[in-house]
Amino acid sequence: MKKTTKRYPYQRATKAQRQVGAWWWCIHHAVKAERLSEPVAVRVAYIRAHKPAHEHEARLRALRPVRDVAAVATARQAYHAAFASARQAYHAAVAPAQQAYDAAVATAWARECADVPWDDRMGLIFTVAKAKKRTRKARRK
Repeated sequence: MKKTTKRYPYQRATKAQRQVGAWWWCIHHAVKAERLSEPVAVRVAYIRAHKPAHEHEARLRALRPVRDVAAVATARQAYHAAFASARQAYHAAVAPAQQAYDAAVATAWARECADVPWDDRMGLIFTVAKAKKRTRKARRK
């Protein structure tokens, strides 16, 4: 009797489908479709090494190349265009309030925290205290 080894859908992917950047289903558990950012073999090895054993079967069965790439890619492109437009409108809408907030915070900061070092790009500045030199007496104790 011939023993058959179970083949998962990812194992039947063509060379072109295995290319980094190709669309795949369920690379990560919370994202249905996304592009490969590394070879699928790396993801499979990660699943087998780091995910709970009871999840292996479902993850490896779900991991497969997208066949209708045109539909998924077109929808993703439309989503990104809409998102970019919405982000631009959002920033335009909140800009006056953001400027007023920034000005109020700067004024209050200058009044209340003048002794606190701050860099607008890095945030709070931490200074390193110099170590005190130990005297001979202190070293003997």
